[in-house]
Amino acid sequence: MASIAKRANNPLNIRPGQPYEGLGDPPFIETDKGGKFCNFSSPVWGFRAVFRNYITKADRGVNTITKLISEWAPTTENDTAVYIATVAKASGYGADEPINLKAWDTASKVCYAQAEVESGQPFEANWTQAQMAEGAFRAGITDAPQPVAHKVAVLVSGAAAATSSAAPAAIDAINTYKPLIDQSHSHVLKTLFALLAGAFAVLAVYHAVRSK
Repeated sequence: MASIAKRANNPLNIRPGQPYEGLGDPPFIETDKGGKFCNFSSPVWGFRAVFRNYITKADRGVNTITKLISEWAPTTENDTAVYIATVAKASGYGADEPINLKAWDTASKVCYAQAEVESGQPFEANWTQAQMAEGAFRAGITDAPQPVAHKVAVLVSGAAAATSSAAPAAIDAINTYKPLIDQSHSHVLKTLFALLAGAFAVLAVYHAVRSK
C-alpha cells in the first residue's frame, strides 16, 4: 500500500466514508485489486483526516491501541494481532493501556507508528513531522504544535488590533492577505503570505502615524 498512500497523500490508507476536507481531484483512487482509497490534495489534509478519525473514535470510547486497530484494520483484511503488537511496541504504549487519542503527545506517536505499518517504510521516507503536526492542528488536536504561518498570523493580527485606533489601514492589510493564509495548502506559501501581511501592516501603521 506504500505507493497508494504516498500518491494519494493518505498516510493511513483511509477509505471513503466521510466527507473529508481537502480531497483532491479525483477524490478517490482505486487499486488494481479493486480497493478504493481517499485521495487528498496534500499530506496535511491526509493527516487531518487521520486525527479527525482519532477524535471521533475517542469520543466513542476507543481508548486503547487494541480497540483502535481492531476497528482500523479488521481481521477480514489484515493480520490485526501483528498490527496491534507493532503499533504498541513502536508507540511505547501497551496494547491495552488506556490512551488519549485527542492529546498530541499520544496521538502523534500512534499515528507515526501506524503510518510505518501502512507503508512498510520508515515514516520519514514519505512524510514529515511538520505535515503531521499541521494536520493534527487543523483537525482540532488543541495541543498540537501550531504551524509557523498560524503563529505569525496571530502575532500580526494582535499587533494590528493594538494599533487599530491609530492605523485602520493596518487592519485592511491583514484582511487582504488573511484569506490567502487560510486557504493555502502549502506550508511555505502560508508562511510567506503571513510575513507579507505583517510587512504591509507595519508599513500601514508607519504611514498612518506620519500622516497625523
